[in-house]
Amino acid sequence: MLDDAEVVQEMTIITNGLSLDREIIRKLGVYKKLTALKVSLEGASAETNDSIRGRGVFERVTRMLRELREESSFKILIMFTVSKKNLSELEGMFTLGQDLHLDGLMIERFIPEGKGKEMSGEILSSQDWKNLVQRVISLCGVDVEPMELVPYRAFLVEFGQEVELWGAPCNLKEAFCIMPDGTILPCRRFLYPLGNIITDGLFRSIENSSLLKRVTGKSFLEGKCKRCSRADCFGCRALGYALFRNPFAEDIQCFMLD
Repeated sequence: MLDDAEVVQEMTIITNGLSLDREIIRKLGVYKKLTALKVSLEGASAETNDSIRGRGVFERVTRMLRELREESSFKILIMFTVSKKNLSELEGMFTLGQDLHLDGLMIERFIPEGKGKEMSGEILSSQDWKNLVQRVISLCGVDVEPMELVPYRAFLVEFGQEVELWGAPCNLKEAFCIMPDGTILPCRRFLYPLGNIITDGLFRSIENSSLLKRVTGKSFLEGKCKRCSRADCFGCRALGYALFRNPFAEDIQCFMLD
C-alpha cells in the first residue's frame, strides 16, 4: 500500500537485523520506494555489542550485513546508539562499517525509555557528548567546531570515496511517530501521547495538543535551555521527558552553557 501511495516518496526500515535472511531480502527488493535498511549495532566487537543486545547478536548481525550487501541494492546503514557502555567504540564502528562496505553510520544518543530504563545510569554526560562530537569531527576531517553542531541530535556519516558528515536537527512539530495501535507521538523517542490517529485523527490531535503549542517556546523551557540564546535549538525534549517525565526539563547533555 505504501509503495503505491503517491504521497509516499521514500521508505526506509529500521531493524535489529535478526529476522532478515536472503529470502526476505529478495522479497523486500520488489518495493520500489524502499531505499535503505538501517540496522542496529551497538559495538564493533561482540563483547561490547552483545553486552547490550544479547549474546550472539554481533555475529548474527554482521553475517546478515554481508549477505545484505551481496543480495541487495539498498543503502545499508548501521544505527549506533551511544551510551557510556559503548562510547569508546566510535572509531571501531567507523572501521567496521567501511570493512563491511556499508553506506554509512548513524550516530544517536541513548534515550532511556522502555526496557532501556534499566540502563538509565549509562546515558552520556554533556562532556561525554562533546567529546564524541569532537571525535566525529576528527574522523570525518571536517573544519567545524563542536559548538557549531550543538543543535544536531544525531549524525549521519556517509562512507564513499570521501567521508561526508551530515547533522540531523530535531524535527519536532515537523514529523510524528505513529505506533501500531494508532498512538501519535511527537517523535519515536519522545513517548508523550498526543492522541490516536484512529479515534482522534492526525490533524485534530496535532492542532489540539497543548504540548506542541509550548514545547519549543523558550519561555516554557527550564534550566539552561531557558537561558540559552540560540534561536535554532530548544534542547532534546525526549530526553527531559524520559529522565524526569517533564517535557520542558533542560537538556542535561547539551554542552552549550557548560
